[in-house]
Amino acid sequence: MTAIEQAAVSPRRARLTHTDAMRFAREEYVRFADAVASLDDGDWTTPTECTGWTVHDLVVDVVGITRDPWIDLARATGHTLVLTEEHDGAIVAGVVEEWAARHGRPYNLRLRGAAGGRWHCGTTDERLDLDAVEFCRILSGRAESTGLLITHVPF
Repeated sequence: MTAIEQAAVSPRRARLTHTDAMRFAREEYVRFADAVASLDDGDWTTPTECTGWTVHDLVVDVVGITRDPWIDLARATGHTLVLTEEHDGAIVAGVVEEWAARHGRPYNLRLRGAAGGRWHCGTTDERLDLDAVEFCRILSGRAESTGLLITHVPF
């Protein structure tokens, strides 16, 4: 885990280079393909957290889209979710940076798991402590939120 002090700033251009973005996208596609390849016949009719959608519906809808569909598949089917600090940690760090810029308030954030870390800005008594994947699900509007976590980040 890393600790980073960030100053609240207005939205700005992403620091992610085109080369890095392509590398991340390639990895997301590989993970999705691996998740789909690991499905058993019975997995295809399993409900997902997308209300009214089965694994089949989700796979058909997300073919060609890199929005962490492998996370939805793992959660729906109970298959292991593989995360790394290098890949997922970099994505989460970018989400944290954008989230902080959007809400512009002091925060103290600890995200658990391989993609997690510690970030803070300013002084606050409120401490946020949650799983890194759940943090991203909340900020993308895919889970309930309160407080600073109502600040959504599209990704």
